[in-house]
Amino acid sequence: MARPVKKIKGVYEKVKGSNNWYIRFSDQFGRLRKERVGLRSRAIELVQQRRQEVVDGKFDPNNIKGKHRTVLISEIIKDRRTPASALKSSDDEHRYLTWWDNYLGQCAVKSIKPKDIEDAREVLIKRRIPKLSPATINRHLAALSAVFSYSVENEKAILNPVSRVKMEPEHNKRDRVPFTDEEIRLMAVLPDRWKSLIKLALHTGMRKTELLTLRWENVNLKNGIIHVTKTKSGKNRWVPLTKTSSEILAGLNRIRLIDNPYIFHGNIKGECLKDLPNHWEEYLKQAGIEDFQFHDLRHTCASQIAECTGDLYGLKKLMGHSTMEMTERYAHLCQDHLRKLVGVFDTELTPQVPPVGKEQRVVGGSSFLSAS
Repeated sequence: MARPVKKIKGVYEKVKGSNNWYIRFSDQFGRLRKERVGLRSRAIELVQQRRQEVVDGKFDPNNIKGKHRTVLISEIIKDRRTPASALKSSDDEHRYLTWWDNYLGQCAVKSIKPKDIEDAREVLIKRRIPKLSPATINRHLAALSAVFSYSVENEKAILNPVSRVKMEPEHNKRDRVPFTDEEIRLMAVLPDRWKSLIKLALHTGMRKTELLTLRWENVNLKNGIIHVTKTKSGKNRWVPLTKTSSEILAGLNRIRLIDNPYIFHGNIKGECLKDLPNHWEEYLKQAGIEDFQFHDLRHTCASQIAECTGDLYGLKKLMGHSTMEMTERYAHLCQDHLRKLVGVFDTELTPQVPPVGKEQRVVGGSSFLSAS
C-alpha cells in the first residue's frame, strides 16, 4: 500500500493522481494568489519562495503575468515543432516530442530537474510495447534537449536539464540469428494488412521509417525501382525491386486510397502509419518469436544478399550505409565467394607439374626436363 502524501500548506493537486500541482499564497495586500507549477517538489520550493518575496517586499502583484508567469513544457515543445519540421528526421522528431508532451506537458519549465528526466528515461527503458532500443531512447532525450536549448535562446528557460543526464550506451551490432524460419510463423498470425509491410522489409532491406513514409510517387513499378527520399543519412538512394516485392506493391496499388499518397496509410486522412500496431508484441508471442526488432528484417535481407553475391560494395550502396565499416559486419558471409577467388588465383599462379617419369634439373639458372 502506497504511503499517504504529506500535506504541505499552500500546495495542492486539483485532480488527484495527475501529478500537476498548484500553489496558493496571500500577497502583501491580503489577496489570494494561485499558480500552476507542475511537479510537487518544485511546488513546495516555490510556495516558500513566494512567501519570502511577500515578506521582503519583492513580490510585485502587477507583474505576476510577466515575471511570475508559469511557462509549461507543452508551450516550449510547441515552439520547437516548427524548426523541427525542417529536419530530415522530422517525423521521428515529432513523435518524440509528442511523447514528452504527454509525459511532462503540464509541468512548469522551471520545475524540471535532471532527476525528472532520469525518471522519464527509466520509463522509456521499461517500455515493452514496443520495446525501445538504447539508440531510440537517446533520440527521445536528444529531442527534449533541443526543446530546452531552443527555449533558453528564447528566454523561456534558464538552463537545459537534459545536458546533465547521461545517454544510454548504444550497442548497434546485434548477433541475432537472421529472421528466416520465423517468417512463416509470423505470417500465420499477422493480419493481412501487416504481412505486406514485413515482406517488403525482407525483400528490400528498407528501414521501418523509410517504408512507413514511402509514397506512391516514389515507386516505379514499370522499371522495378523505389526512390527512397526519407533516409537516415539524408541522402537519396534507389532500391531495385525483386519479383516478390513487385508483386506485393502491385497488389497494394490495386487497393490504394486515391486521396492518400502513402503506401501504408494511417487512419487519419492524408497521413501515413506512424508505427507498428499496438498488438505487435502479442503477434510475436503467438508466433513464438523472442528478442525481435523490426530492424532485424533489414539485417536478414543484407545477410542473404551478402551470402548470395559476396559483393560488399554493392551491398553498401543498396542498404544506404554511410561507411564501409557498417557493411563489413556481413563480410563473414562472403567466405565461399572469397574461396572461389582464391581458387582462381591459385590456378593461374601454380606452375605445371612435370609429367610422371620425368625429373627437373636446374642448370645455369634455367631448368629443363630429362628422361628418367
